[in-house]
Formats: sequence, structure tokens, C-alpha cells
Amino acid sequence: MDGQNDRTQVRDRVRRLINSQREFNEQVNQFCRETSDPEVQRILGEIAKRGLENINRLSRLLAIKCAT
Repeated sequence: MDGQNDRTQVRDRVRRLINSQREFNEQVNQFCRETSDPEVQRILGEIAKRGLENINRLSRLLAIKCAT
């Protein structure tokens, strides 16, 4: 496989990972809104924060791969 196809596949997979993480974060945030347990809300908040960090890191990776 040539380099262009490799980059295209990487970009496509990173985009799918970003979308999957966004969907997961939406579910986490929805559950956080629906529960009244403060401990569960705290843990879900931490998970959502890490998920957002993942999205940001993946977005930077995607930007790097799109620039090359």
C-alpha cells in the first residue's frame, strides 16, 4: 500500500474514533444529568473530561495527518 492510502486510512480511522468518543461522551453526559447520586455524577464528570481530552488529542492528530 502506498503512503497516500496509509494516510487516508489513518485519517478515516481517527475520524471514526473521534465520532465514537463524542457519542460515548453524549451518553455519559446524559447519564450524569439523569442521576441524582453525587458520587456517580463526580465519576461521570471525570470520565467526560477525559473523553473531551481524547477528542482534542485525536483532533490534533487528525490535523497533523491532514497537513501531510
